[in-house]
Amino acid sequence: MSSRPAPSLRRALRALRGPAAALALAAPAFAADATPASPQPAVIPGEIGRTVIDHGDHRTIIIEMVPGAPVPPPPPSPPAPVQPPAVLRADPADLENKPSHALFWSITVYPGPCSVIEGRTADQRPWRAVSNTDFRLFRQVTSFATARAAYDWFPSIADGEADAPERQTLAAAGLDAGPATYRLDPAGRSAEVIDALDYLHAFHDANHAALLAETTRIQAENNRRERELRENPPRKADTIVRVSDPNLLRDLQIAPAK
Repeated sequence: MSSRPAPSLRRALRALRGPAAALALAAPAFAADATPASPQPAVIPGEIGRTVIDHGDHRTIIIEMVPGAPVPPPPPSPPAPVQPPAVLRADPADLENKPSHALFWSITVYPGPCSVIEGRTADQRPWRAVSNTDFRLFRQVTSFATARAAYDWFPSIADGEADAPERQTLAAAGLDAGPATYRLDPAGRSAEVIDALDYLHAFHDANHAALLAETTRIQAENNRRERELRENPPRKADTIVRVSDPNLLRDLQIAPAK
């Protein structure tokens, strides 16, 4: 039986030498992975030679391995994202033991602050509410549980222009800058909408400092990442192919190491 790779596999390997090379293959004779671009990957146990193909915006690095050499372990996983303070995270047991609802709200926040909140009831009736609360502080909240139900919250939160006509809705609703409160159109008077709005406004007043601190932390982290990307623009990751079959090396027109 011939040990030469199948024609389709040989064609795929030859494509590595093309200008738009990409590799996503798996076979016992070789393994491939993508790693961040670097001057040159460190020598790995079992390596006996390598060839670097530069594609301009990334490289393919073909590493010849001793037959039977163990595959190196994958790179370490990135650190887990920082969790928000416990006060901003719903108790999993609370979420599991109550009726659950998904909330898809569209929220525009105007200076003041004035938040215009729109959504649909469970029976698909559109509703609209006006709040004197800055709903941007809730961006890091994804789920919460009230005394009667658990909610998965999917808000779309945007900034509104100061001179937009909706800016007048806070005064029109008769709201001031005191404790968190809202006015809900009659069409939205469903138990779920009122329950969720009541909870979020009470939560805002009870945890305003934690909400503000977390929002400030996230903004500072976003600013830091944007600055790093400007100063060190990322390039495409290198593709590293480990080959232990000399037939594959010949198909790539690479002379096996002596």
